[in-house]
Amino acid sequence: MLEFNRQLQTADDITLFSESEKSRVSRLIKKFKPKAFFQVEFGPYRVEVATSPEDLQKIIALRHHSFVEDFAMSSPPGWIDFDHFDVAADHIILKHIDTKEVLGSYRIICSEFSQSFYSAEEFDLDRILSLGGVKIELGRACIHHEHRNGVTLNLVWKGIARYAELVKAKQLFGCASVKTISPEIAYSMYWHLYPLFFNSQIVAKVLPRYLCPRPSSFDLLPSWKSVEPQIPSLLKSYLQAGAHICSEPALDLMFGCVDFLTVLDLENIHPKYFRRYF
Repeated sequence: MLEFNRQLQTADDITLFSESEKSRVSRLIKKFKPKAFFQVEFGPYRVEVATSPEDLQKIIALRHHSFVEDFAMSSPPGWIDFDHFDVAADHIILKHIDTKEVLGSYRIICSEFSQSFYSAEEFDLDRILSLGGVKIELGRACIHHEHRNGVTLNLVWKGIARYAELVKAKQLFGCASVKTISPEIAYSMYWHLYPLFFNSQIVAKVLPRYLCPRPSSFDLLPSWKSVEPQIPSLLKSYLQAGAHICSEPALDLMFGCVDFLTVLDLENIHPKYFRRYF
């Protein structure tokens, strides 16, 4: 995709690429159907599973607003953040009851309905997928910046917990992204988190295309004091809830980030988080 972008020469080329993307997405969206369903209201909000192609279109628009506009994600002109995983997945959404606006979303791929996972493009998941029980892959988390607060985030997580109960999930896993492409920052973060949060029993190797170059000298890595503030709040929440890191950092140049594969065994979730969401 990035290579194709470098070959674009004119405004007409970009328009054609944009129209091609729109056509591709439109065809795939029509195939979308929910695999499981729940709906629950909290004050002015409703948390539910997306049920229609129209819901999925709203999710795509929200992602564009969050990833491209809010976080200045680099992407080819006309590119749309949508892939075949979106059709295979369910999507937890947070809606405003009165306006029907989709304010938040989380993509869920459940092993009951699919054996194809987004993180398998970056990591070897064999050890994780060999674990017993139903597994849920979490990804593409976003909340509209005007509604991004503790209340809305908690409601989305209540939705994830409700879905996990519905399918009797045993593990949650997925890519936790850090907004950097610096190997030094990535590996400093990795080695500082390793002693407390790494699980070597279910390690997932980074696939060759996403290998993050190891720094030549670990003695010269940034200090924990400078790196710790760069850990995203979402990754911190995963770790506080009892999740483990199961990989070295993977370098995702398309999204301009590094990813750590994280796994949360729901039988070992921290009691505080269990009481809050389940």
